[in-house]
Amino acid sequence: FPSPGTSGDTGGSAIQSAKGLRGLDVLVVFPRGRITPVQEKHMITCLEDNVHVFAADGSSDDIDQPLRRLFADQDLVRAHGLMSLNSVNWSRVMVQLAHFIYAYLQLSGVKQAGGDLPELEVVVPTGGAGNIA
Repeated sequence: FPSPGTSGDTGGSAIQSAKGLRGLDVLVVFPRGRITPVQEKHMITCLEDNVHVFAADGSSDDIDQPLRRLFADQDLVRAHGLMSLNSVNWSRVMVQLAHFIYAYLQLSGVKQAGGDLPELEVVVPTGGAGNIA
């Protein structure tokens, strides 16, 4: 049961990765009036039975507070198989790291190990710093 509070992009990504999957529900909470219309439409127009999208008053930081309290209850987390896909989840950081390594290998022209590796600078635009934190 992935449950991201989102400032815009994470919710849409979670929905796209899990929509229509049996045995998996996605609950997305976004800050009302604080994301772009495109981001909101991306989330609220998904009509799959396993996707549940809610708007909440306040900022994405305000939304994260009750979600953190929810995930602090380990009995509740285990009983309902809860997980988070937002930036508070280390698995997200690990997946992003794999993407950065793959991009590095593709862009640097490295075909096999050996010798010095070329330098590559990756600039990651992000609103909440969740992507690079």
